[in-house]
Amino acid sequence: MEMLRNLRIGRRILLAFLLPVFGLVAFSGYVIVQRWIVAAETSGLIRMASLATGISANVHELQKERGASSLYVASGRQQFADKVTAQRKLSDDFIGRYEQAVKDGDGARDQTLIAAQAKVGEALAGRVGLRAAIDAGTMDRNGLFQAYTALIKVQLDAVGLMARLSPDKGAAEAVGAYLAFMEAKERAGQERATGAAGFAGTFDAVIYRRLVSLIADQEMLFTHFVRTASPELVTFFRDKLNDPVIGEVTAMREAAHAKALAGGEGVAAPKWFEATTRRIDLLKVVEDRIAQDLISMASRTSGDARLFLLLQIIAVAIGLGVTFAAAVVLAKGITGPISDITNAMSRLATGDTTITLAGLDLATEQGEMARAVEVFRANHIAAVKLAEAQRVEQEAKESRRQAIEQLTTRFRQDVSNALAEVGGATRLLDLSAHNLEGSARSMEGHATAVSAAAEEASLNVQTVAG
Repeated sequence: MEMLRNLRIGRRILLAFLLPVFGLVAFSGYVIVQRWIVAAETSGLIRMASLATGISANVHELQKERGASSLYVASGRQQFADKVTAQRKLSDDFIGRYEQAVKDGDGARDQTLIAAQAKVGEALAGRVGLRAAIDAGTMDRNGLFQAYTALIKVQLDAVGLMARLSPDKGAAEAVGAYLAFMEAKERAGQERATGAAGFAGTFDAVIYRRLVSLIADQEMLFTHFVRTASPELVTFFRDKLNDPVIGEVTAMREAAHAKALAGGEGVAAPKWFEATTRRIDLLKVVEDRIAQDLISMASRTSGDARLFLLLQIIAVAIGLGVTFAAAVVLAKGITGPISDITNAMSRLATGDTTITLAGLDLATEQGEMARAVEVFRANHIAAVKLAEAQRVEQEAKESRRQAIEQLTTRFRQDVSNALAEVGGATRLLDLSAHNLEGSARSMEGHATAVSAAAEEASLNVQTVAG
């Protein structure tokens, strides 16, 4: 507290401004960090979108491999061997691209996604054993179907995790719509394999219930996609539904119902497989369009997040700059007049009354202080004038005193001189008197002598006369 009391006003004002400014800086830093995190996460959307499209390609090829393998096993491994071999090569090509993309750094950054991605890698590596079991004849169609479906599900679960972990609501909805469509397409692949098995053999209760359930799942998932996807994607999807193959598959479904319920002839399994494959390929076109839109949206979202982060940084910088500028202006507006008044008072304390005070007409504390200093200045000027008058008067008195003293001294000297002259004259008079006295005495002697002579003469005369 004592230290604060000894601080100059300017530093006190600086401290008063720094406290809220530091708070603003801390809050702005927090906001910027949060925006930076969002920007980093939205940048991860691009990686997740790329990862999802890679998984989509894997799933599509594995779906075709599942269907071809199902036909291969259903034929007692006598037919479709070349088709299975070619499809396995295609699957390996797409899986290799996906794995290379992951190695090149396009994989996930979130630990949960990393774990899911590792699980996907393990599942994909297991396809070698699955294929060996199929070739060896140790796996039936049902086991084959379950194994491929589980392999595909692991990958779709990873995409579903992306939707849940997406930091952006719009992106999460887009990934969710994408996942719904991928799930629907997966059900279409399962329908292809299930229908192929039924048409190749018989539609028993298990196969038929599965087929009906898969068709219902597709309708539900497509409905979810239509509700959550963008209007442009919904329009694109509905346009593709006008393709003739959709009608063909619908007719074949009716044939499956007839065969299962009424013992109808159905259709040839290869024909069903070919038609449903074309339908799945059609869905793949829509799926690819969804993937393109997802990547574009992720890029836009990431770009918008980075732009918003940049604008936030600029806004914070401008805000802090304006705050500091306002603080400097206000501080100078306070400390400047106080400094001027302090300097004026210091000059006034040294006797300088030529100071000029600003703000005498203001109704603020500055004006009050300036007017108070002006009173001091006026009083000082009056005191100086009074002191000057007293000095002049004192000098006049001193001059009179000196004049009187000079006159007195001169008078004394004159008197002294006069007295000296009088003394000299007195002494001269005394001498003259003494001389006169001597002369008088001499004359008295002479007079006596004369008188004696006269008396003698008189006597002589008398004698003569007598």
